[in-house]
Amino acid sequence: EEGVDPSEIVDVSQRSFREKHLWFERQLESLQVPWADGHVRSEERRSHLLEDSVSQLMAIEPSQMRQWMRLQFQGEPGIDVGGLEREWFLLVCDRIFAPEACLFRRLAADGSYHIDPCAQIKHPFFAEMYQFIGRLLGKALMEHQSLPASLSLPLYRHILGAPTEPRSELKCLDPELARNLQWLTSHDGIEALELDITV
Repeated sequence: EEGVDPSEIVDVSQRSFREKHLWFERQLESLQVPWADGHVRSEERRSHLLEDSVSQLMAIEPSQMRQWMRLQFQGEPGIDVGGLEREWFLLVCDRIFAPEACLFRRLAADGSYHIDPCAQIKHPFFAEMYQFIGRLLGKALMEHQSLPASLSLPLYRHILGAPTEPRSELKCLDPELARNLQWLTSHDGIEALELDITV
């Protein structure tokens, strides 16, 4: 499929946030498979919400990610006309961003979430979980769902493939360390501290 013309991206970048948002929604709609051409059904147990959600979303073929999703909680009579799906996104996000999930840590500076650097040690299925989270974010975009957690600026840059800015990213991830390094670079005679800085 054809991508968006780069000159159009430049033009859109000059517009107001509302106009950018509307343009982005139009792009999503052009990718979305019409309901009549098929949709994805998902049935989850509330008692095993995260496990069921991972297995169901990971089983979806990549081509099906652009189909509308309809969700049902097992044993409940509710018909999904948007409300159940919204509840599902909120409940799953509560689980994956919870401290005990060991997948993300909340940054003190701005309250955003960043990947927990110890996730590989703490979480036995960390790689599968991050793949699931990527699919969850993609599905939320396609379904026009807002998620109740914001990601850190460095994580957004990574997702978008944007160039990294180590100083500003460090300031976001660890403000105290960033201040200390700034202090070291702006003072003379720090050799007396006999510091060993390894990257």
